[in-house]
Amino acid sequence: MVTANAWNGRKVLITGATGFLGRHVSGVLVQEKLDVCVCAHDAEARNDSRFYRLDLCNRDSVFRLFDNMRPEAVVHLAATGVTRSDMPLSQLLEVNVIGTENLLAAMAEFACDAPIVLAGTAYEYRAQSRPLREEDALLPTSAYAVSKSAAGLCALFYGQELPITLLRLFNTYGPGEPPERLLPYMVSCAREGRSIDLTGCEQVRDFTYVTDIARAFWLALKSPPAARRLRCLNVGSGRSMVLKQFVNIAVQVLRENGFFPKVMFGARPYRPDDPMYCVADTTRVSEELGFRTVVDLEDGIRRTVLALLSDPKALIKGHMTG
Repeated sequence: MVTANAWNGRKVLITGATGFLGRHVSGVLVQEKLDVCVCAHDAEARNDSRFYRLDLCNRDSVFRLFDNMRPEAVVHLAATGVTRSDMPLSQLLEVNVIGTENLLAAMAEFACDAPIVLAGTAYEYRAQSRPLREEDALLPTSAYAVSKSAAGLCALFYGQELPITLLRLFNTYGPGEPPERLLPYMVSCAREGRSIDLTGCEQVRDFTYVTDIARAFWLALKSPPAARRLRCLNVGSGRSMVLKQFVNIAVQVLRENGFFPKVMFGARPYRPDDPMYCVADTTRVSEELGFRTVVDLEDGIRRTVLALLSDPKALIKGHMTG
């Protein structure tokens, strides 16, 4: 294992750094004193020598960046379709697969010794009624999960040349979530006096606060695979919770802050591609990285709701799309 001190000042490139997870991962790596360079496709221009505008689908641009930068590590978070269930598969494949392949090809050419950590999703797995393990079969049922699974196959191919870790993330929540997500939607409805229209919320999920997820990327980065290969790890709390219980905790926090929303369970149908059970077996990530969640679920929900209440700009005025 490489010690944390050995990483001081090492140059790490983060793609998708302006997104929900990217901002938290960047914060962790800056705190650990890495030389963090960030890139994004559609972010506003910044007067920052460590910021790069990059279209991952443009292979020449990706190769030029890597030729000039020669990063010592990469965290790849850029993706599309995370909260958009209506995006066509062709568009998802272009960004999430071709973009990932361009990145990995550039690394193989210019930074073959640099460890890389990729973000995958738990929804790549075939649905089970027990905690999901890394050796379980993949059978994605949503277009987004199909694209992430295909990106993972690209990583498997390039794992013959690069030390790659693929973190399959379970349900991540926290401050900065996209406005289409559950907690921002609930807070928006509460503020505007609208009913909160939900499914029956009988799904069982594994919720993990975003700062814990961000820390997992740092742990994976500083402890890369011993040999050039693809290492897959589930990242979650390992604890199950019925979605209705998650919602009820958020409602209680809203009530404590002067809002009394009306929750309509069953007002929306279940999505056909939404598994009823999705919980992580975290044995491998615990053994290999020493990963444990720190933030208690009730505390994490409270932090998130309070952050949303203090920042109305983070809320959406429409219906929940994801």
